[in-house]
Amino acid sequence: MIYNVRGGIVDNPKEILLCAIAEDDIGPHLERIYTLVEQRLANRIIEYAAYLGEDAVMQTLKSEIVNYDLPPLRAQRLIDQIERQHQLARMLLGNLPVIATNVALFNGEACHYDGSVQVLVAGDLLEGRLLLTSQRILILATAGGLTSAWAQCRAVEMMERSLVLVTATHNAMIMCSDPQYVATLIAAARHRYVPQAAPTPIRQGKRLG
Repeated sequence: MIYNVRGGIVDNPKEILLCAIAEDDIGPHLERIYTLVEQRLANRIIEYAAYLGEDAVMQTLKSEIVNYDLPPLRAQRLIDQIERQHQLARMLLGNLPVIATNVALFNGEACHYDGSVQVLVAGDLLEGRLLLTSQRILILATAGGLTSAWAQCRAVEMMERSLVLVTATHNAMIMCSDPQYVATLIAAARHRYVPQAAPTPIRQGKRLG
C-alpha cells in the first residue's frame, strides 16, 4: 500500500509516523501501525492462497513484505505463512512429496507420508502409524488397522485437532501433529490418483493454512 502523508508518498510505517508525530511519542503509535500492516498483509496472503502454488506469486508477496521493513519477528511470521500456503497449494496442484519409509511397500509404490497417529475407528482407539502412498491409505497398529485404496476414499474433513476420513468401509477420526497438512495431502492424493474425484481444498475460510 502507498500512503500519502503531507503531500509526500511513503510506504514505510516508521516514515509515516515521523511525518506526523514527534519522535519521542512514536513507540506506541508505531506498534499499532505495524500491527495494522501485518494484518493487512496476512489478509492479502489469504486472498492469494489458491494461487500460491505458483513460485512467482509467492516471490511477489515476499517482496511486498520486505518492502514494508517490518520488525524481523513480524516479517518472519508473514514469510512462514506464505511458505506454508505455498506448500499446501503445491500439493493441491498434484505436486505430492515423496519420502523414504521403512515399511515394506508394493513394487513401484511411492510413500507420501509416514507419521505417528491415534485413530478412533469403530469405537476403538488405536495407536499406530499413518502412511499415504501412491496406491492406498494405510493405518498400521498392533491392535489392528485399516487399508483403503484411493478409489475407496470418499471424503476427508479437517477439524481443529484432528481429521475425519470416510472410506467405503470405515469412518475414522485421525489425530496427528498436523491435521491440516495430512487432510490436504489426502485430498490432493485422492484427486491425483482418482481423476474423476473433484479436488477438495482443505481450508479454514479462504485460507489453506
